Amino acid sequence: MISLRHYVSICRPYQWVKNLLIFLPLLLSHQYMHMPSLYISSITFVAFCLLVSSVYCINDLVDLENDKQHPLNKYRALASGHITKRSAFLLSAVLMCASFTVGFLASHSIVMVLAGYLVLTTVYTFFIKKIIAGLYIIESEFSLWFLVFSLFSFFTLATLKRCIELSLSKTESLAGRPYTKSDMPILINMGITASFISTLIFGLYLNSERVISLYQHPILLWILLPMMMAWFCKIWIELNRGTITKDPIRYVFKDAYSYVFIVLSIAIVVSAH
Repeated sequence: MISLRHYVSICRPYQWVKNLLIFLPLLLSHQYMHMPSLYISSITFVAFCLLVSSVYCINDLVDLENDKQHPLNKYRALASGHITKRSAFLLSAVLMCASFTVGFLASHSIVMVLAGYLVLTTVYTFFIKKIIAGLYIIESEFSLWFLVFSLFSFFTLATLKRCIELSLSKTESLAGRPYTKSDMPILINMGITASFISTLIFGLYLNSERVISLYQHPILLWILLPMMMAWFCKIWIELNRGTITKDPIRYVFKDAYSYVFIVLSIAIVVSAH
């Protein structure tokens, strides 16, 4: 029997937390008290949540056969048969229309950003597009250091997710995936290396002229460096122990240290200003 829960699950609402990256340029450029910028960022956040859910429905339709053989994805609403392909397609269409409607009612520039997201879905990484979108809609100048840092950070999380999938798989390989269990040591090394490179880049970013000119107390931002290193080390150690058995985003929602890390990071950035 189809229930509302299955329709909600295919939309992946827990993934909407990624869209909070839209507000990151607002925070770092000190425009979080500027109401017009806050308003346009909030509307963009809502529009992106609707659009991302629409894209997830499409992805589930495209990956349906592979998901049926996947150790985790086989429980998704579409792969498990709780939602029909027709229903998933209609839901995707409704969400996409709602997304562009919200964007159009607020600003034509948001529509352009949403359209650009769809066009660039297969070109840029999921997270980097969110950050660039946030920068574009508030017309903020972005730092190349910051974008490179984001690239390595989210590559770390993407690698972590692949390692979790492989560790839970009962077979040597996953359907539709170009990597196998024998590749796990390489994937783990890639992920750990990327996490420390991102930390290094973040340190270089903190020492840039832009950061020094933006913050009255930039020295406080250096507290974030050991906190970030500790967080990365924690997730890779827990992966090795087999205690992370879910999507990294779901893990963050249930991990106390992640909450503390996020709250303290925001407090430090605001205090440094």
